[in-house]
Amino acid sequence: MNTSTGKATMLIGIIGIVIFTLLMFLNQAFASWGEAVLGVSLFMAVIFLIDKYVLTEIDIMQELKSGNMAVAIFIGHLAIAFAIIFFACIAGSETIKLLG
Repeated sequence: MNTSTGKATMLIGIIGIVIFTLLMFLNQAFASWGEAVLGVSLFMAVIFLIDKYVLTEIDIMQELKSGNMAVAIFIGHLAIAFAIIFFACIAGSETIKLLG
């Protein structure tokens, strides 16, 4: 991945923070939109870091463009695992807020 992917990740993260912050003050029921955008940016950041530091010999974007299904399946499984962990943490924090 190139640096434009990192810039896009940062931009989406900033947008998620702004949406989350505004909606927390204006209407808390819709703050989950900001959480979802932050989740997407965190996932993009994880993929960017894995591509840059872990899989240094493989260019993930080039492999996806060439139709390598193994890389697509790997990214899909990583996305599902990240989503389960991320939203379980959010659900757990909401439960703690309700109990406390």
